[in-house]
Amino acid sequence: DGQIIPNVYCIGDANGKMMLAHAASAQGISAVENIVGREHVVNHDAVPAACFTHPEIAMVGPTEEHAIERAEKEGWELGKSQGNFRANSKALAEGEGNGIAKVLYNKGTGKVVAVHI
Repeated sequence: DGQIIPNVYCIGDANGKMMLAHAASAQGISAVENIVGREHVVNHDAVPAACFTHPEIAMVGPTEEHAIERAEKEGWELGKSQGNFRANSKALAEGEGNGIAKVLYNKGTGKVVAVHI
């Protein structure tokens, strides 16, 4: 039912937060830190994700839609910088010119909010 039980830790797929190996690893580190008395909370926005499909995709941070919602809710302006892989000579040489790299950031602070490839 989602209630916190003292000294019981749940990591990985069982907690329903983010079903990725990188997330489970970060959650495990956080659990150990808390067990030994060092308060630690996982920042799930900093956990990378990748899908080894063709083409491959990867991301860290929220989706663009969630970043827009967060910016509106918190009162800051979201910036976006996007580039195409076809501008990258290595990607072209490998015949992989399709694709984009996108960085979402807080325009006021310059803080990176998310990166999508």
